[in-house]
Amino acid sequence: MNEKYGTIDPVDLAISLVRIPSYEKEKPIAEFIKSLLEELGFNVRLDEVQADRPNVTAVLESGTAGPTLMYCGHLDTVPPASFSQLKPEVRNGKLVGRGSADMKSGVSAMLSTLNYFAANKDEWSGKIIFLGTMGEEIGLLGMNHFVKNNLYGNKIDACIIGEPTSLDIGIAHKGMAWLQLNTMGKEAHSSKPYQGVNAIYHMALIVKALEENLKFLLEKHTHPLLGTPTVNVSIIHGGKRANMVPHECVIEIDRRVLPGEILEAVLEEIKATIDPLKNEYPQLSYELSVKKYNGPFEIKSDEKFIETVADAVSFCRGKRPEIKGLSFGTDASELSVMNIPTVVIGPGSPNQAHKEEEWIDIEEIRSAFEIYKQIGLSYLSK
Repeated sequence: MNEKYGTIDPVDLAISLVRIPSYEKEKPIAEFIKSLLEELGFNVRLDEVQADRPNVTAVLESGTAGPTLMYCGHLDTVPPASFSQLKPEVRNGKLVGRGSADMKSGVSAMLSTLNYFAANKDEWSGKIIFLGTMGEEIGLLGMNHFVKNNLYGNKIDACIIGEPTSLDIGIAHKGMAWLQLNTMGKEAHSSKPYQGVNAIYHMALIVKALEENLKFLLEKHTHPLLGTPTVNVSIIHGGKRANMVPHECVIEIDRRVLPGEILEAVLEEIKATIDPLKNEYPQLSYELSVKKYNGPFEIKSDEKFIETVADAVSFCRGKRPEIKGLSFGTDASELSVMNIPTVVIGPGSPNQAHKEEEWIDIEEIRSAFEIYKQIGLSYLSK
């Protein structure tokens, strides 16, 4: 291990984390992190959200009064494209493997930072929390559990989420509403379709209206960092047999939500797009329901913690980071409910997330460690 990083080199640790599969259960990687942090003196707990799928929560106190800073990253990945992705390689200055960018390198840089603070308690005051969440890739399940149980919530003063941002600072992203829409018709024999009501035909009208008409409503909403909301029909099912008029058709809709929008208004806009169709097609009948909702995230642009993070990046890299909105969702949306000042900053390009040949520049991992350390030293200064 490189002495510059205490006893933990963030690149070596990232390689170790990529080797541990965590796309269906996080327990092995959670236990690995638990063992590591307990050796450093952290008080560590595993909160099992689902079977073999725990969150990791670790706390370290300096011994002197001060604020509480949380470092946060998700432990799960999307499934590997092939098992070779679970055999990390360093090639031409890049770490290649599933989760290298999204986001095990960010987690490794955080863990190396925690090692530094455990070894240098005289340099800071207050409390450090590490939260490793399960199930982020399938709907922020771990963070939702953390927030609902209010674990440390009232005692967290600021949070860093280490998603890949190329070490720029993310201060906003859209929320996500996963919706289900059913059309209801009437079964009949296909040889006499006039005796039935074809739910697929009616769904086709709705899909066309969502594609062509809803966009005009969405263009009324804009955000300086995030642009306009989006809608995408992503799944469709309908019918039983070729010789039957289908009595039901189902679609699933992904609607991305801007800060300031509310779910009720999102649903009303969709209904306002569909309901006029009933004037021409009075037998059209549908139901709209919410399958999953994660709200948008935005931290106020004048929040002092943003400046602390930006100064740390400038100190470590010699240039100011870009302050921007993110195209993807993160655990930060759940923390918004708790009004915890949160920024998203981590190593790796977001364009590498979920790619078959996922990789990260290893120098960004080292830079992330330096930045996370500097943020902590500034925010928790005595």
